[in-house]
Amino acid sequence: MVFEKDCSNIIPLRLEKLIGIGQEGRTYQAVRNDTNEVVAVKCILLDFDQSAQEKKIKHYQTHLQKIGKLDHPNLVRHIHCQRDAERHESGLPQYHIIMEFCKGAPLSDIVKTITMTPVLLRRWTRQLVEGIAYLHDDLHCVHRDIKGSNILLSSMDISTCQLKISDMGDMKFLRSETTQVNEVSGYKGTFAFMSPEIIVELDKHNVGRRTDIWSLGCVVVEMVTGRLPKFVNISDGRELTGMHAVMYFVAMGGSPVIPDNLPGPVADFIGNCLRHNPADRPSAVELKEHSFLSADDIITSP
Repeated sequence: MVFEKDCSNIIPLRLEKLIGIGQEGRTYQAVRNDTNEVVAVKCILLDFDQSAQEKKIKHYQTHLQKIGKLDHPNLVRHIHCQRDAERHESGLPQYHIIMEFCKGAPLSDIVKTITMTPVLLRRWTRQLVEGIAYLHDDLHCVHRDIKGSNILLSSMDISTCQLKISDMGDMKFLRSETTQVNEVSGYKGTFAFMSPEIIVELDKHNVGRRTDIWSLGCVVVEMVTGRLPKFVNISDGRELTGMHAVMYFVAMGGSPVIPDNLPGPVADFIGNCLRHNPADRPSAVELKEHSFLSADDIITSP
């Protein structure tokens, strides 16, 4: 189903189960009453002030008209956006973003419970690279918050499911089809996956496509270790866990620990993604050709 461009149309919904809570609002599993299709619905609280409401709605409608162009098996589809006829229990009006429903769990949950095989690691990493390449080169946008919790499994069948990049409500569309300096301004991201250029510049930073590549490297680390990327102080071997400590460490030249028992192609792939100078990182298209994605034996148990 393609994105419904007329946001004045109201899709009748039945919210059934809370499946996520984020900064923007709560996400529910729901059913479309007109088609019986199971969908995911993000419920965003609006302001009481009418002018603030309209400003926020205009922002979402403009942004979602662009996101509605997404058409890739490794990206969550956005179907529609609309006002909710009913108010939240707080009395605030609500806005609905209707998306494809993924039956599987977030990648960050799954990697804690499964044994990551060479075939699975290669297949899932390739899917992520394909999805990021599509965002960067076909839609000319940067995600800015790629992490395991924002990547969903299309089903719980590990052998056949697709990984789908989600939470694209704050993507930034670029001014050019080719990578430029100062492509994006704005602070976004989760600290364990933040690129150095985001951390160093904070709210005045200049970020482009290569910031997603750093985050991809962190996600691959998460997949092979089954945990968030680990940051270790080289001088005393102490693991850094606090947000400010990790951000300072990365800003000063540090990066996540790459497990030392990984075969060469895997370690090299991660290392290329985690180069501190964004200009030195490969593009998503270049990563498609990396030996990691075609090697037979690419991982041992971490």
